[in-house]
Amino acid sequence: MMTRVRQARFVVAANICAALALLGAARSAQALPPPVTVDFPLTGLELLPFGGEYLLATTAAGVITDAQVRLTFTANGTFQAENFVFELAGPTGGVGPLIGGNLGWAGQALFTTDLHVATLNGELQMVGDGPTLSYWFMNISQLAESLPTPVQGVLGDSFVRLTIQPCTVDWNGDFTRSVQDLFSFLTDYFGGSPYADLDGSGGVGVGDIFRFLQLYFVGCSGF
Repeated sequence: MMTRVRQARFVVAANICAALALLGAARSAQALPPPVTVDFPLTGLELLPFGGEYLLATTAAGVITDAQVRLTFTANGTFQAENFVFELAGPTGGVGPLIGGNLGWAGQALFTTDLHVATLNGELQMVGDGPTLSYWFMNISQLAESLPTPVQGVLGDSFVRLTIQPCTVDWNGDFTRSVQDLFSFLTDYFGGSPYADLDGSGGVGVGDIFRFLQLYFVGCSGF
């Protein structure tokens, strides 16, 4: 009988510990500024006849948590949409090759694909107070076996959209560290926002201000 009571107590204690761990994780997740999105617009991009690299750049800094790729393409001339190739490579990873035939594209018409990928997820560090340029290399070309037919067509509603979690001290999500971040944090602090619970106490208090200042003077590099 005593063994069963001890086992029951152990199970209750384990459940309480698990609940506290989940609560702590939730608090940690809240103690960050809201994520922001950065777009690389591709609509109307002039296509190179036989493919080539396009250089994309941004001053974004933080942790990429998602990337959305939308391609809307209308094939023209003698080009067949199944031979369309899209690739993107950058400091945190790459996408593709995305091949029209594998996307279900064939012949000449209006084609669209819209997908989310995790292959670009990772950190873009802020150096100093920012801004710092990060570069991606994009390629739109045709399958080699379709040569010498050039890429012919029009990109409609197309973009690459990065979802980025700014570092803690970049509170206004502008990818720089400045006094404006302190003002933005204080706005959330005095508003009682759970995002301002930096010390994980379960509420907003003066300890959160000290924690923010501590992080602020360290900066965002390598967060």
